[in-house]
Amino acid sequence: MTDLTVFPADIAEMSVGQLANLPTQQLHEVDTNLDQAIAWLKSARTKVDAALEQRFAVRPYRGSDVPDLLQQEGAQVPLLLLEG
Repeated sequence: MTDLTVFPADIAEMSVGQLANLPTQQLHEVDTNLDQAIAWLKSARTKVDAALEQRFAVRPYRGSDVPDLLQQEGAQVPLLLLEG
């Protein structure tokens, strides 16, 4: 990522209109940096999930996965529940 001129906390607080009114270069910077951050987070998530699976011998499920698992009748799936 490049040096930031618009910081993530600022972006979170900005309305769509405020983002749309950013200078073209800054809006492009925000878009590019968000894409890079998403790619980094996906890579990091994959590594952490693999480490949890290796360490605890179960696939880590997040809270949003649990309803689907509970609907599987008779499913006995070992869970390592993580907040989030």
